[in-house]
Amino acid sequence: MVSDQVMRLSVIAVLGCATAGMFIVSMRGNYLFGYGMGQTPEKRELFAWANVAADVWKAFGLIVLTVLWRNRHRRMALIGGLAWFVCLLSGINSAIGVYVQDRTAATGSRAAHHATFKDAEKELEHLEARYARLSSARPVAQVEAAIAALLVTPIMIEERVRGTVGQRSADCTKPDLRTADACAKIGALREELALATQRETLELRRTVLRREIARMRGDGNADAPDPVGEFYAWVTRGLLSVRDVGFGFPLFFALLIEVVSAFGPLTLARYAELTRPPPTTSGFDRPDPAMAGYGRPRPAVLLQAAQTDGGVVDWMAARAVPATDTAAVSLETLHADYAGWCDAESSRALSINAFQDAFDRLREMPELAGRIRKFGTRYFGIALVMSSRRAQQA
Repeated sequence: MVSDQVMRLSVIAVLGCATAGMFIVSMRGNYLFGYGMGQTPEKRELFAWANVAADVWKAFGLIVLTVLWRNRHRRMALIGGLAWFVCLLSGINSAIGVYVQDRTAATGSRAAHHATFKDAEKELEHLEARYARLSSARPVAQVEAAIAALLVTPIMIEERVRGTVGQRSADCTKPDLRTADACAKIGALREELALATQRETLELRRTVLRREIARMRGDGNADAPDPVGEFYAWVTRGLLSVRDVGFGFPLFFALLIEVVSAFGPLTLARYAELTRPPPTTSGFDRPDPAMAGYGRPRPAVLLQAAQTDGGVVDWMAARAVPATDTAAVSLETLHADYAGWCDAESSRALSINAFQDAFDRLREMPELAGRIRKFGTRYFGIALVMSSRRAQQA
């Protein structure tokens, strides 16, 4: 029993801390989303705290709704359920907004850097192809020296120097028969000079691009901007695109936080209620005289209930005993014992649904409230006389 209680408290403490952490994260996300909607400081605070209030209702309103439903205030539970559902949708919307914006900003920046890296690689590849076609050209200085040598070539007339090619043709811009051959060679050299100049320009640009690509690769720009999206796209063989994962992942994360913060408190409260050890008193541990020996309803209340419950009160007094362990008894087992008791008493037994309603009304009476707990169609804190005696004999 001690180890069971230690385990119970440990589970409640650990899951309680996890649920509280999720709830704080959810409230912070709702606050930030609402704060980003306002256009003035006052409106920012207004929207932010409105989202926080909705988040509190989302987490703890479900506990209230469950209590209302269990106590048959179904209409109020449904009305409050609408408010709770709207608050849940608001929390999911806020969480999605915060996480999508953050993820888009992060992946968007990486995507821009990655695109710049890819553009640089494509440009370098194009320059490499152009440079390869010009690889046979001579250096610029060598071609310029060849042109200068031709321009200073002397022109001989009757064994006398009549100037140079450059002088007679104004650097090959004026037609002259005596400089025609030299100027033709100079023209070809100037075409080669243009190619050589272009080759040097390409070489300079190649050098700059290589340095830039090396720097970007060192900064991580060569990596995929969304590795998670790339992984799921690869796993699904393209069924999911990177963009689908980019929006689906924040949605899943938002749902995780909102669902845990919404249903976590109710789950823990229900677990604590179901595993709570029953109170022990001097008369509670005795198997006989069954429920009639402990917490019997007042005579007037008992008479009123016995007239409308098909003998469930009398059956409970004769056949039921308090249980100190956490063993559960199913509704079918209780009804079968009740039906057998009715046969023995020559009375008409209620149907299982009517028996359940009568039994639930009886266990909610002040004298028994909190002693018999229900989870689904199972009951805790109660046992049948025969079952209790067999357990003691075993």
